Parts: sequence; C-alpha cells; structure tokens
Amino acid sequence: MSQLHFNGCSARGRSSKIARNLGHDNSLPVLEGLRREDGHPCKVKLCRPKETCQVKDGQAVCVPDYTGHCWCWGDPHCHTFDGYSYDFQGTCSYVLIQSTGVDQSLVPFSVVIKNENRGDNKAVSYVKLVSIRVYEQVISIHKQENGRVRCDDPGRGTKATQSDNQ
Repeated sequence: MSQLHFNGCSARGRSSKIARNLGHDNSLPVLEGLRREDGHPCKVKLCRPKETCQVKDGQAVCVPDYTGHCWCWGDPHCHTFDGYSYDFQGTCSYVLIQSTGVDQSLVPFSVVIKNENRGDNKAVSYVKLVSIRVYEQVISIHKQENGRVRCDDPGRGTKATQSDNQ
C-alpha cells in the first residue's frame, strides 16, 4: 500500500500541497501538473535532446549522449569532429571550435590556432600559437616557448606565465 506525503507551499497568500509517492504502489494516479517521484532523482529531471540523466553525488545531472574530438598537428594537419581531415597552409587564424547558440547554461569558449610560414617557404605553414578563451580568460601556448603557458585575464588587466621549471 502506498503512502502520500504532502508538503505545503505558499506564495502571495495562497497555499497548495505537493504530493510525493513514498510507497511502491504504481496504481496511484498522477494529478495534472504533478510528477511522480519514486526516489530516483532522474525520474523527475528533464534533459534536453541528445542528453541523458545520470546521478552524480546523489544529484540528477544531464550529460551529453556523445563526445567528440578534434586535433591539429604538424604543418598543420587538422582532424575535425565529423571525421574529416584538412591541411591549412595559410598564415591565418583558424577557429578549431567555439560555442554557439543561446543556451545560457553553457560556458562560452573558443580554441583558435594562428599559423605562420615555415621560414622563407610561403607554401608551408605551421601553428605559431594556440589560444583558448574560456571564463573570460585567454590561455595561450606559443611556438618556441617550450614548457610555458600564458594566461591573460583581459577583464582584470592581469597576465601570468607558468613554466614547467617554476
């Protein structure tokens, strides 16, 4: 036999009751506007398309149903999320990935590479700089600064450098 537990709520002088099913009897009707909760946090968590609910630290969280990888190497050969490979020999900046859309729950970010010619050879270029912009900071890795990472916070006007020997 199921038991119902009522929590009272009030706002602007009006009160209502929210029912929660504490038993194991599935025969109780679910009233319009209420969701049945059977003790598992994912029973009441609504996720977006291409997301699945998982319990982490006792809380229901939505996680993507997929992961992807992209990378660049050499002079520069790039492999994209959709499995295609490209060779970018120009001296431009190329966006490897960036957030788009209007979902305010996602942290805006971008990863950009900047190429330069290899010596006097204008037909070949390679990655001079990788910049990661996230949380209003720019993290960059520069050619010929082995073991060194720069972090700039334009909002605060601060700059920091971390070397592997510091």
